[in-house]
Amino acid sequence: IDQLYNWSMKNLMSFNPSKCKALTITRSRSPVDFNYTMNGVALEKVVDFKDLGVSVDPSLSFKDHIYSITSKANQVSGMIKRSI
Repeated sequence: IDQLYNWSMKNLMSFNPSKCKALTITRSRSPVDFNYTMNGVALEKVVDFKDLGVSVDPSLSFKDHIYSITSKANQVSGMIKRSI
Protein backbone atom coordinates (compact mmCIF):
# COMPACT_ATOMS: atom_id res chain seq x y z
CA ILE A 1 0.00 0.00 0.00
CA ASP A 2 2.85 2.36 0.77
CA GLN A 3 4.39 1.68 -2.67
CA LEU A 4 1.04 2.53 -4.26
CA TYR A 5 0.90 5.71 -2.19
CA ASN A 6 4.46 6.67 -3.21
CA TRP A 7 3.64 6.01 -6.88
CA SER A 8 0.54 8.18 -6.64
CA MET A 9 2.49 11.06 -5.09
CA LYS A 10 5.18 10.81 -7.78
CA ASN A 11 2.51 10.92 -10.50
CA LEU A 12 0.54 13.73 -8.82
CA MET A 13 -2.47 11.50 -8.14
CA SER A 14 -2.63 11.63 -4.37
CA PHE A 15 -4.85 9.39 -2.24
CA ASN A 16 -6.65 10.65 0.83
CA PRO A 17 -5.93 7.97 3.48
CA SER A 18 -8.88 9.13 5.61
CA LYS A 19 -11.27 8.26 2.74
CA CYS A 20 -9.68 4.86 2.01
CA LYS A 21 -11.08 1.70 3.57
CA ALA A 22 -9.83 -1.89 4.01
CA LEU A 23 -12.06 -4.85 3.14
CA THR A 24 -10.72 -8.36 3.65
CA ILE A 25 -12.06 -10.80 1.05
CA THR A 26 -11.63 -14.44 2.06
CA ARG A 27 -13.34 -17.82 2.27
CA SER A 28 -11.59 -18.64 5.52
CA ARG A 29 -13.76 -18.96 8.61
CA SER A 30 -11.03 -17.37 10.71
CA PRO A 31 -9.26 -14.75 8.57
CA VAL A 32 -5.99 -13.21 9.65
CA ASP A 33 -6.61 -9.82 11.23
CA PHE A 34 -4.17 -7.25 9.85
CA ASN A 35 -4.05 -3.49 10.31
CA TYR A 36 -3.46 -1.74 7.01
CA THR A 37 -1.85 1.69 6.92
CA MET A 38 -1.26 4.24 4.19
CA ASN A 39 1.42 6.84 4.81
CA GLY A 40 1.27 6.06 8.54
CA VAL A 41 -2.52 6.49 8.74
CA ALA A 42 -4.53 3.40 9.73
CA LEU A 43 -7.20 2.46 7.19
CA GLU A 44 -10.73 1.91 8.47
CA LYS A 45 -11.83 -1.74 8.34
CA VAL A 46 -15.26 -2.36 6.84
CA VAL A 47 -17.45 -5.46 6.59
CA ASP A 48 -19.08 -4.47 3.32
CA PHE A 49 -18.63 -1.59 0.92
CA LYS A 50 -20.54 0.00 -1.93
CA ASP A 51 -18.38 1.06 -4.89
CA LEU A 52 -19.78 2.36 -8.17
CA GLY A 53 -23.24 1.25 -7.07
CA VAL A 54 -22.25 -2.37 -6.38
CA SER A 55 -22.27 -3.72 -2.81
CA VAL A 56 -19.32 -6.00 -2.02
CA ASP A 57 -18.97 -8.18 1.08
CA PRO A 58 -16.07 -10.33 2.36
CA SER A 59 -17.27 -13.49 0.59
CA LEU A 60 -17.95 -11.68 -2.73
CA SER A 61 -21.60 -12.65 -2.41
CA PHE A 62 -24.01 -10.27 -4.08
CA LYS A 63 -26.98 -11.19 -1.86
CA ASP A 64 -27.15 -7.76 -0.20
CA HIS A 65 -26.76 -6.02 -3.55
CA ILE A 66 -29.53 -8.09 -5.15
CA TYR A 67 -31.76 -7.58 -2.10
CA SER A 68 -31.38 -3.79 -2.26
CA ILE A 69 -32.10 -3.71 -6.00
CA THR A 70 -35.20 -5.91 -5.70
CA SER A 71 -36.39 -3.86 -2.74
CA LYS A 72 -36.13 -0.63 -4.77
CA ALA A 73 -37.88 -2.29 -7.72
CA ASN A 74 -40.73 -3.45 -5.47
CA GLN A 75 -41.09 0.09 -4.08
CA VAL A 76 -41.35 1.56 -7.57
CA SER A 77 -43.75 -1.21 -8.61
CA GLY A 78 -45.96 -0.48 -5.59
CA MET A 79 -45.93 3.24 -6.36
CA ILE A 80 -46.95 2.59 -9.96
CA LYS A 81 -49.72 0.21 -8.79
CA ARG A 82 -51.12 2.78 -6.35
CA SER A 83 -51.14 5.55 -8.95
CA ILE A 84 -52.97 3.53 -11.61
